[in-house]
Amino acid sequence: AEYMGVIRNHSLLCLKRCICENPPNYISSSEWIEIFKKIIFPSLSEIPKISLINDKINNDKIECEKILQRSLSLIVKSFLLHLSKLILAVDFGQVWLSLIRVISTFVGFSDSLNEAIEEYIKNIIMVMHSF
Repeated sequence: AEYMGVIRNHSLLCLKRCICENPPNYISSSEWIEIFKKIIFPSLSEIPKISLINDKINNDKIECEKILQRSLSLIVKSFLLHLSKLILAVDFGQVWLSLIRVISTFVGFSDSLNEAIEEYIKNIIMVMHSF
């Protein structure tokens, strides 16, 4: 059970490296939409459920909150980083709603996470407004 947190952290790090640190320039807006729909959203929307289960088993709320913070940060960072391509896609509205849906799964775990969610949403809207 203790290895699950290590595996989850490593998985988040690998996903972050692929999506945020060295993304290929040749990926089109429609391909980014598919990456979000088929990889990012499904993978990261499960993290809150898994974290809540692990918190009950291991009674480690602090570690669970760290994983939730990293996951939430990754979702928002990847969305903002690729927004210029995503916004060009025909089904951008669907991705935007999916983003809100996924972020909403993180609500209620802790006050600090709720505050982070408010800040992230505010920042996303401000960035989107500038486009």
